[in-house]
Amino acid sequence: MAASPVKFLFGFFMISITLWMVFIFASRLLAWILSRIVGASVGFRVGGWKCLKDVVVKFNKITATIGVLLAVNFKHYFVMDLVCEGAVESILVGEIKLSLRQSLVKLGAGIISKDPKLQVLICDLEVVLRPSSKSSQKSKPRKPRTPGRGKWMVVANIARYFSVSVTDLVMKTPRATAEVKELKVDISKDGGSKHNLFVKLHILPISVYAIQMLSGFMEKPSSSFSCEEFSLSCEFGHDREAGVVVRNVDINCGEIVVNLNEELLSKNKEPLDVFTQTDKVTGPTADYVTTKKPQKKQSAILALAKYTSMFPEKICFNLPKLDVKFMHLQHDIVVENNIMGIQLKCIKSRSTEDVGESARLDVQLDFSEIHLLREAGSSVLQIMKVDVVSFVYIPIQASPVQSWQVGVFVSAVAFQPISPIRAEVDVKLGGTQFNIIMSRLKPWLRLQSSKKKGMVLEEETSTLEKPQSTGSKVIMWTCTVSAPEMTIVLYSISGVPLYHGCSQSSHLFANNISSIGTTVHMELGEVNLHTADEYQECLNESLFTVESNSGSLLHIAKVSLDWGKKDMESSEEDGPRCKLALSADVTGMGIYLTFKRVESLIVTALSFEALLKNLSAGKKATQSRTGRSSKPSGKGTRLLNFNLERCSVSFYGDTYLENSVVADPKRVNYGSQGGQVVISVSADGTPRNANIMSTVFDQSKKLRYSVLLDIFHFSLCVNKEKQSTQVELERARSIYQERLGEDKPETKVSLFDMQNAKFVRRSGGLKEIAVCSLFSATDISVRWEPDVHLSLFELVLQLKALVHSQKLEGLGNEHMDNISGIKDAEQKKEVTVIEAGNLDKTKKKESIFAVDVEMLSISAEVGDGVDALVQVQSIFSENARIGVLLEGLMLSFNGARILRSSRMQISRIPSTSISSDAKVSTAVLWDWVVQALDVHICMPFRLELRAIDDAVEEMLRALKLITKAKTELIFPMRKESSKPKKSSSTKFGRVKFCIRKLTADIEEEPIQGWLDEHYHLMKNEACELAVRLKFLDDYVLANQCPKTAESNDSASERRIHHNGAEIDVQDPSAIQKMQEEIYKQSFRSYYLACRRLKQSEGSGACREGFQAGFKPSTARTSLLAVSATELDVTLTRIDGGDDGMIDILKQLDPVCRESNIPFSRLYGSNILLNAGSLVVQLRDYTFPLFSAISGRCEGRVVLAQQVNS
Repeated sequence: MAASPVKFLFGFFMISITLWMVFIFASRLLAWILSRIVGASVGFRVGGWKCLKDVVVKFNKITATIGVLLAVNFKHYFVMDLVCEGAVESILVGEIKLSLRQSLVKLGAGIISKDPKLQVLICDLEVVLRPSSKSSQKSKPRKPRTPGRGKWMVVANIARYFSVSVTDLVMKTPRATAEVKELKVDISKDGGSKHNLFVKLHILPISVYAIQMLSGFMEKPSSSFSCEEFSLSCEFGHDREAGVVVRNVDINCGEIVVNLNEELLSKNKEPLDVFTQTDKVTGPTADYVTTKKPQKKQSAILALAKYTSMFPEKICFNLPKLDVKFMHLQHDIVVENNIMGIQLKCIKSRSTEDVGESARLDVQLDFSEIHLLREAGSSVLQIMKVDVVSFVYIPIQASPVQSWQVGVFVSAVAFQPISPIRAEVDVKLGGTQFNIIMSRLKPWLRLQSSKKKGMVLEEETSTLEKPQSTGSKVIMWTCTVSAPEMTIVLYSISGVPLYHGCSQSSHLFANNISSIGTTVHMELGEVNLHTADEYQECLNESLFTVESNSGSLLHIAKVSLDWGKKDMESSEEDGPRCKLALSADVTGMGIYLTFKRVESLIVTALSFEALLKNLSAGKKATQSRTGRSSKPSGKGTRLLNFNLERCSVSFYGDTYLENSVVADPKRVNYGSQGGQVVISVSADGTPRNANIMSTVFDQSKKLRYSVLLDIFHFSLCVNKEKQSTQVELERARSIYQERLGEDKPETKVSLFDMQNAKFVRRSGGLKEIAVCSLFSATDISVRWEPDVHLSLFELVLQLKALVHSQKLEGLGNEHMDNISGIKDAEQKKEVTVIEAGNLDKTKKKESIFAVDVEMLSISAEVGDGVDALVQVQSIFSENARIGVLLEGLMLSFNGARILRSSRMQISRIPSTSISSDAKVSTAVLWDWVVQALDVHICMPFRLELRAIDDAVEEMLRALKLITKAKTELIFPMRKESSKPKKSSSTKFGRVKFCIRKLTADIEEEPIQGWLDEHYHLMKNEACELAVRLKFLDDYVLANQCPKTAESNDSASERRIHHNGAEIDVQDPSAIQKMQEEIYKQSFRSYYLACRRLKQSEGSGACREGFQAGFKPSTARTSLLAVSATELDVTLTRIDGGDDGMIDILKQLDPVCRESNIPFSRLYGSNILLNAGSLVVQLRDYTFPLFSAISGRCEGRVVLAQQVNS
């Protein structure tokens, strides 16, 4: 009987109900199983045979054990049981739907097949996470398992039929929420022989929101992180040895925007007790840590080499733009950071070298533009292009030997330790510009200064010293950074550019290949610093050809920096020998200054100083409450070396020549009755004024000058370990030039010249000595001229006026606020002074300053036509505070020597005399002692000493008036302090001269002395010649006889022998020849007598003119000479000072007492003289005019100058 339609429908309906009940029962059973296994409640609603709706999974807040796979290389892995509270609170799914579709797969050789694909569609997925809590980890070892190629093929063949698509994914945490609009995961398999698996992940806009509590409500601000698109493509494969490997990884991102604020970056502070408990390290623990370090290093290398096979063979990452914005509402900080064109490429390959086989990673990272701290179109740091190329060599691990000991799995390598990881990094920067904009950095400085330290360490806390690493390194790296051009622009607080610095080429090389640690070498090719205005003018003048150093403020040819550890002696016995050292070498430096540039530097420095002072005002109070250990930590750079091959500093300025009238008061002294009186009115009743007029033409009101300082081979060495400083200088010279006009010659003066100078400063080491210093030089020459003094004085006045005006502008509203601070500071200062007075009984440490100078020359134009010179051939002192030894001392005026001493020692000793004045008795009195081997005082021939004295006095008066006029013109607000000067702690006692031989003479006229000497010599020779000739004539007359009476005997008697030859007396020619020989002998005798005379150098007064050709001997140098031996002179102060000296003058001179004569200058002292002998000699006479032995003189000497009209 055929089935009717009713029966068919009834059967189909019953079967459907049965299947539906079975499906419902299976789903309920699955939900119950999941609830029991996972520990959560699962609920859902069935929307069809392939659809689930309203899926809810709520996890209980209980402790669960979750297996986490740590190493997925299917060869060696461990499973760690993570015992923690459930991190996921609930999972909500709006709808889960399954669908079938077909995908196209390329099998190779142009064959394309259609494979079915099971697609899981998830809509409205929401994951809620609980707050994180503490967790503990326990590792359980498991035996390694290596999946074969068959398992991989099974997994790949199954996974290729699945794909996942998620729409509207939301992940919530207590502090943030992440939203994803669409997420797709597609898995496919290559149809070729390799059986590779392709996984593609595509995510459309990603947004992360930070949740904040505002007014007790949860509010979601703007997106903290957003990414337009994220695409990930991975290719997995299988290797027989390594297992599952990643072939290629390709990551593409859209634009990423990150918004940060101070609340997002704030961290929860840990309690102090927790830190102190974890920070304390005992001795055995420290030893254990030290012993474990080499093992950890080797294990780290093994771990990294172990997982090298998992690293993808090729990685590509592209990010078009990354924007990071930061906002700090409290300090009003809003900045943007942009990085554009990020591209990363990494290729893995194998490399075989001498050390063994290793995996090579070629990493290339490119940035097209980098802008940091950007605001209003300009950024603080701007880099146009960055190229990073690196090569990483990771040694490939060999098969390890595994063993089990006491339930613990141990893995050991049964071969020699593998070589460390090697990395080579090369960074190339394009155009780099760093803008120091103080208006933008000021909020950051305030933010930094407002931070408070959450912890203060006590002084007695034990610290764990870091031992020096002697084992192998984990990573051996080398890094090279090069930048063709770097620019630094400094802006003022108001945002105006001030200075423009540029470096043409920069190179940096760093590595840690050496056994002593990391070394860094840096080179700057050419550095130029310009002011912003001058730099813009240079660009406008020459748009196409701009010289790099034209109009520059600072020019450096080349700079080399070296930083790293060096082997040096340590002050501590057990201290490490390798210390950090920094060396800087500069080949050439030029500093070109003008008043405008100096003014700009001072204004900038004062403004920045005021800014930093305000920012650090609150920071000092915090630092004053924290104690610092006096012992140095020994960390940081301990050795500093600076070498400068040549440096040239030049200053170009102008001196204004303007006529002016200034007050010229006169100060006179009338003694104890009248005292000192200032006369400001002349005798005719008019004010005493001085007219200052320029000596140049009226059209020249400005004098241009330049000061040049050249330094050759300068070196500086600072050793913090030994607390020493050493400075060496081959030569330094300064030249002053002035020029009135283009058609007038320049005036050049050498102001300073020093050669082979050296300065050493070290700690004393002894308890009584604080610092020991040594200064040595071979030659020092110093020159002073009034024009140079006036030019530099005007420059100093201009700078003082500038600083004063800037300080007045900077006070403003802060003046009233500073009054209270000043009062508090004065009160604290008074308390400090009182406390210091009680502690003054302790003895202060002294400082030793040694001096060794081979030649010192000081010359000066002390008057109109007066040139003074002080020359010392040697200066030596072991401690200049006690005494100085001078050798070859000479004082001259206009080339004429006034004073000369071969050896002189100047020293000071504490005074033994007790002063009657109570105030003076509180200070330390020092007596000065001058000891000399010989002193020669000479009055040169026709040297106008009185004219020299008047010229010096007029020079001093002119300098005083001119400086006063310039002060009133440039710095009128400057006023002389009416407060009396504080007396020094050291007082001038008595002066004592101990001279073994003192000679004072008046120089003879050169031609007079020469004529006297040669007159006596010629007189003696003439008398001797006359006697010789007379003897010859008498002998000839006695032997003459008639020729007829001659015989043989008489002929033989007439012959005489002279100089080995026979001379006939009767022969007139022979007699004449003999007379000529006598004349020659007499002249030769006179010549030898002149040669035996020791010529005197003279005083130098007659080096030019007619008198310069006559040089008498040393015996005829002086006209009148006074010499004393064993001279002992003591000079003490006259009681009453100037008034006491005037009283003495009135006692000695009745005219002075009756007329009440005023005096302008007074010099005087009590004198006590002891001499062993005293001789007064006139010229070269045999006997002296006066001779005495053991002389003594005691009295008072006063030199007074009467006031002129």
